[in-house]
Amino acid sequence: MDEVRIRGFENTNNRTVVLCDEVTSSSVANVKKEFLDIICKDYEIYNENVKQLRTISNEVAEAYINTVEFPPINFEINSVGGTVYDGLGLYDYVKDICDTGKHKVIVKCGGCVASIATIVMLASPTRIAGKTSSFLIHSIAALEFGKIGDIVDGVKELNRLTKVLHNIYIENTNLTEEELIEIDKLKKDYWIDSAEALKKGLITKIK
Repeated sequence: MDEVRIRGFENTNNRTVVLCDEVTSSSVANVKKEFLDIICKDYEIYNENVKQLRTISNEVAEAYINTVEFPPINFEINSVGGTVYDGLGLYDYVKDICDTGKHKVIVKCGGCVASIATIVMLASPTRIAGKTSSFLIHSIAALEFGKIGDIVDGVKELNRLTKVLHNIYIENTNLTEEELIEIDKLKKDYWIDSAEALKKGLITKIK
């Protein structure tokens, strides 16, 4: 029988994904690629280990499958926000990793996390911020041109997107529908610090 060698997973800065740009299709593609690279490497090692352990017995391999834990992936966010659609796409992508896989994603907020970037960070249940971090929530900004019908359709879409964002805030934080409607009604930028973000449930810990 060949010697059985069980490889460990990398637990270094190589497991850190960074979003420090505006949320655009380009930056989101880069973030997704960084996540995918880490996950694919983990499963390459995982599958190799399972194959090795099956040379001992299926029971040993199954025990490994049922108990193995991948090291967490750190997701560092320092972003002024960006495009709503791109942000929602990234939110769904990261949330799917957290909900359906063996990977835990730890969001680490630094500097400024604003606008749609606050939605992106809510994809993970573990959200840590520095003491000097700042957070911004505000209504969706848009500028509509065209015929009256185009403008009406644009307003309908803004209302739909606003409801989507409100639901994500409500499901993942302590913010209420009334608070979010008030922010939209006043058309103001709602800036808060880490202490207030912790109270509102935007983050789960201050480091």
